[in-house]
Amino acid sequence: MMSGAAMWTFIVATSWLVLDKYDSSTSVGILTFASMLPFLVVSPIAGVMADRLDRKNLALLTFCGGLAIVSTVTALVVVDVLEFWSLALLTFLGGTFRAMQEPAIQALIPNQVPSNDLLNAITLNASTRHGARFFGLIVASPMLAMEGIGVAGVLATSACFNAVGTLLLTRIRTKSSGDIVSRSGLLKGMREFENLESFLEHVALATSLDQDWEDKKVNLMTMHASKGLEFDVVFLPGWEEGLFPHQKSIEEKGQKGLEEERRLAYV
Repeated sequence: MMSGAAMWTFIVATSWLVLDKYDSSTSVGILTFASMLPFLVVSPIAGVMADRLDRKNLALLTFCGGLAIVSTVTALVVVDVLEFWSLALLTFLGGTFRAMQEPAIQALIPNQVPSNDLLNAITLNASTRHGARFFGLIVASPMLAMEGIGVAGVLATSACFNAVGTLLLTRIRTKSSGDIVSRSGLLKGMREFENLESFLEHVALATSLDQDWEDKKVNLMTMHASKGLEFDVVFLPGWEEGLFPHQKSIEEKGQKGLEEERRLAYV
C-alpha cells in the first residue's frame, strides 16, 4: 500500500510540475510514458529474477532504489535545477524499480500466509494496489493546492511513503526463492512435436483434466472444459432457462445463438 501510494503521489507531483513549468501536455505524456514503459520492457526480466533470487532481498533492493530516485528528484526540485530530460530519465529509473518490485512482492505472498488463506491474501494485495491509486490522488491533489507545500512537499510525502514501505518490508523474516527445474521448459516441450502447428494444437487442447483418474472423485468443470472427455456419471446443474441457453446469447444472436448453444450441449 505504501509503495503504491508513493508511486502515484510521485506521478501526480511530477506531472503537475512539468505541466506548470513547460505548459505542455505532450511533455506530461512523455513523462507518464517514461514511468510506465518499464512495466512492458522490464517485467519479463523481473519475473525471472524473482524466480532465481531471494524475493525479499530483491523487493528490498527495489524499495531502496525507488526511495533514492524520489529523494533525488525532491532535492533537485528544492534547489530548482531539475531539467525535463533528467526528470524523464529519473522517472524511467523509478518505473524500472517499480516493475522489478511487482513480481517479487507477488511471489513473496505465498510464503507469508497459510495455503488456505492464499486466495484472500492475493485478493487483498490486488485491492491495496488499486486502492493506492485512489489514496495517492487523495493525498497529492489537495497538497498541491496548499501554499508552502506544493510539488516539493508532495514529493517529500512520496519519499516518506516509500521509506515506510521499506521499513515494513524489513520486518519479513521468511526466506523465499524460486526453484528452477532445468529438465522442463517451453523449448524442451516443443521438441516432442514435429512442428509448431502440432505443438499449438496440443496446447490448445491439453487441460489439467486430460489424465486417467485411478481413485474415485468428483470433477468440477465448465461445459466447455468437458468437451472430448468421458465419464461414467455426469451431473448437469444449472441447465435452466436463461442460464443455458444463456439469455444474453439469445438476445445478441437470436436463433443463431440458440443453435450454437444447442450444438455445444450435444458435444
